[in-house]
Amino acid sequence: MIITIVLFVMLFIIDQLTKYLAQIFIAQGTTVSFVPYVMSFTKTYNEGSGFSFLADSDYNWLLVVISLIATVVLCYYCYKNDWKREKYKSVLLTMILAGCGEISSITATSSFSTCCPS
Repeated sequence: MIITIVLFVMLFIIDQLTKYLAQIFIAQGTTVSFVPYVMSFTKTYNEGSGFSFLADSDYNWLLVVISLIATVVLCYYCYKNDWKREKYKSVLLTMILAGCGEISSITATSSFSTCCPS
């Protein structure tokens, strides 16, 4: 369980740090080449969920509620998972929880108006 917590904290900090650095150093709509001809980043804002679903509505709170429920479920699975027998599953659950998914969505949705002006 301690490995899950340490990995979660590291991934969450990296996720939030990269978002913060993009906010400061990359202008809206600008594309930055990370690995030439292989990987590039374009700064855009998604005010809703996938493909801006619910972006123009007053239901952003719904996305926060759904993310909180998913976070509780993922925390439960992380707690019940056995690192010794299922290392890959443990890493994947922690990655989803940390940056690729729910906690990151909650912080982005709840702080969107303060950190990401339009």
